[in-house]
Amino acid sequence: MGRPVQFEIQAVEPERMEAFYTAVFGWQFRRYGGYSLARTGDRESPGIDGALMLRQGGVPSEVAANSIVLTVTVDLLDTALTTAGQWGGAVHQYPFRVPGSGWLAYVTDPELNKIGVLQPTSQPIPIGGIGARSYDNSTSGTWSPW
Repeated sequence: MGRPVQFEIQAVEPERMEAFYTAVFGWQFRRYGGYSLARTGDRESPGIDGALMLRQGGVPSEVAANSIVLTVTVDLLDTALTTAGQWGGAVHQYPFRVPGSGWLAYVTDPELNKIGVLQPTSQPIPIGGIGARSYDNSTSGTWSPW
């Protein structure tokens, strides 16, 4: 069963947002370019960690839904991506390696809500960072780990 493991909040000004969430909730951040991982508490406490990411699109109005992406773990990323398509969703961003976490892709549901899909891995991360971002778009649907 897939469980939510992370959220992502979109931000036009990430530094301002980091300051806000640090002041209001005591969150800690580690920045990777335009992406900041957020630690929301110690590992023994219930809850999930998240991230701030550069906003991709216009700022929502006061009556529009907010821009938070939920990430869910799966056993097999390829299966989840295929199933999302079979049920009216689509792959939004093909798998890429997240150091220390696993392989992450994004799908949209039938109403275009974006969802992160993470296949955790214990494989060591090579020096130099993220790994290959290639995806085989053939009917086999396999993705290349390196």
